[in-house]
Amino acid sequence: MQLRRALGHLLRPTWRRCVAAALLYTATAHLGAGIFYAIEGGEERARAVAFQEQLQQRRELVEAALVNDTTARAALDALVSQLDEYANSKQSAPNPDALNWSFGGSLFFVLTIMTTIGYGTFVPYTLAGEVLVVVFGLVGLAVSGACLTVLADGLDKASIALLVRLLRVDKPGPGRRALLYVGLALAYWLLSGGIFAATQGWDFFTGFYYAFVTFSTIGFGHYTLSYGDGGGGLAMFFLLSLAGLVVFARLVSELADLLAARGSACLAPPAPRQRQSSRAVQPADQGTGEAHARQAAGPGVEQPAAG
Repeated sequence: MQLRRALGHLLRPTWRRCVAAALLYTATAHLGAGIFYAIEGGEERARAVAFQEQLQQRRELVEAALVNDTTARAALDALVSQLDEYANSKQSAPNPDALNWSFGGSLFFVLTIMTTIGYGTFVPYTLAGEVLVVVFGLVGLAVSGACLTVLADGLDKASIALLVRLLRVDKPGPGRRALLYVGLALAYWLLSGGIFAATQGWDFFTGFYYAFVTFSTIGFGHYTLSYGDGGGGLAMFFLLSLAGLVVFARLVSELADLLAARGSACLAPPAPRQRQSSRAVQPADQGTGEAHARQAAGPGVEQPAAG
């Protein structure tokens, strides 16, 4: 009970800032998703329909070529070129039954920008979409950086208050702080990996691997969550990635502080040794006694040297 009161009194203003930061982060992401959806959604659907029509035409040409239609055989070159274009592209051919630029897909894309994960699973088709990536990238990264800083500060205050209470120390050192965040990050990666594996049909290590690649913002892109308009997978990605980024940011900061402290201690120059003076220090009382003796004997009287 005392621990709860102490934490609540210390973190009450911080939690308000954290809630405000999370709301701002969410609002910015949804605003960006709406804009991207308005720009790219219609373009992708039009391309998908056109591509399906082209495929149907190519099928008819192939069938005609199989019955020795010379004109149809000549058109096969266009089919091969079309297939090569999509085969060599990093983005899959548009499919009207599985569009990337739905609102859910647009929100997923915006989150990969704001978190700097950048999976690269799909990209804008239009010049306006590419320009928006630059503009929203600047704004979204600024908002994301500010919000994550507030959330990371809240996590740091909570963890320090917990360490102070449990260890009964005034200020935990960098070693204990780093150890705390290593354990916290590892536990969170394992938990998130289990959730990803259970919801996406992956094995546990793949889920753990995806959690690390995502929360560290490496973002290779060969594994991604389903981000359709169903909302479940996208909401899970939003919540887990936001908390994961905060934990990883604190982990990197604490490890950097620990390495800096250890490096400074190793590279610090040794303290200079104090040299003792070779001159003998004459006792004050002896010097004073000899002066009084010479003064009493008068001038010209030489006093014997002290034995």
